[in-house]
Amino acid sequence: MNYSQFKAYVARFVWRNGDTVFEADLDNMIEMAHARLNRDLRIQRMIVTAQAPLTADTLVLPADYNEMRTITSDSPPAPMQYVSPYERERIKLANASTFQPIYTIAGNAIFFVGPMSATDNPPRTVTMTYFAKVPDFATTNSSWLADDYLDLYTYAVLRHTPAYLKDDERVVLWKNEYDETLASVVNAEAGRRFAGSPLRPMMPGVVA
Repeated sequence: MNYSQFKAYVARFVWRNGDTVFEADLDNMIEMAHARLNRDLRIQRMIVTAQAPLTADTLVLPADYNEMRTITSDSPPAPMQYVSPYERERIKLANASTFQPIYTIAGNAIFFVGPMSATDNPPRTVTMTYFAKVPDFATTNSSWLADDYLDLYTYAVLRHTPAYLKDDERVVLWKNEYDETLASVVNAEAGRRFAGSPLRPMMPGVVA
């Protein structure tokens, strides 16, 4: 399903198929749905792994970044621990001359502690595993969200249509359907992640 097909599919639910004004505004509703889904949805399909050379104590977050899971350093090889910005500053003042396996996030950047340079040999590299934002359907013209979770995506858009439906009882229905479908997706995801394996306690500092 491409973007135009998805818009036409959603428009049929509101009985506005072929309404050019509604379809133009539908772009904004889909953007609002993306904002809501980026807050609500955390599933394996959203997980991305990326590597980056650490040549300074600041690293800009990836453009599609939504939420961090883990950061691992290759030198020394170890998972890094998240700390608050205040704690990072405290550690930096006390240990600026030694690389510390900690990081914090502020604004659109990750901040580390330790001497790092583009001339390091070998250069230190970090591996980030993070939740990416849902795809910008209008830009990519394809979306795994529409392919795999069409019901959730549709209800996420429909819950933003009150301006066109006013007191239509379907508005409440779609909000409830969104909540129920989101819960179903999250529960199914938990079942897939742990199927066939006993739950084990995590080591301190490790995020599941």
